Amino acid sequence: MQPSDFLSWMRIRSIAYLGPTNSIVHKRPLSDESITQVAEERKKEFAKSGTWHWKVVDQNEDESADGDIVACNNGKDNREILELDPTPPFVPPEINSEVLSAPLTPLQQANEEIMADRPYIMLNTLSTHPKHVRRGAGGMLVCCGVEMADQLGLEAYLDSTITARPLYARFGFEVVREVWFDRGLWGGAGVDCHACMLRKPRKRAELE
Repeated sequence: MQPSDFLSWMRIRSIAYLGPTNSIVHKRPLSDESITQVAEERKKEFAKSGTWHWKVVDQNEDESADGDIVACNNGKDNREILELDPTPPFVPPEINSEVLSAPLTPLQQANEEIMADRPYIMLNTLSTHPKHVRRGAGGMLVCCGVEMADQLGLEAYLDSTITARPLYARFGFEVVREVWFDRGLWGGAGVDCHACMLRKPRKRAELE
């Protein structure tokens, strides 16, 4: 991706993550102003060492799906110490921060406990436009991430929804822990389960 792609990325994310958990995290749908502001903030990450941003483009796509970008993802090499931004991150007014932190905080704690001080590649925020689900775009993005990890000889780590778990398993990721979120405690219905998934680096011979 390029910084000019970030607004399309955030728009795709706002659609791709719709669901029962998203509906209680958001007090109301994100406005165009909030999506634009989030995109501007994410641009700060672009030039930082140890981060990557990938996109999948459909050459035949029309403007109805945010231009020709159909899926996006980003990765981070945790060996790199990223410079912290002294300004607090922008939180869209449409988001209930307390509800958002309920699943995110235990996921972050699980990440720290599982990986400890080991070097690894973190794959994050894979988003596919609903029009292109199950057409291979997500797999192309995961492939980029695991190839990067294999080139560096590092483990790859990610958090996965139930829906996306089979996709990551095809690339060698294994579930090492599950984190459950009870939507009923926040006025929703049912539970959500995220899997902490880990993949060991592979040599070229193993891939063949």
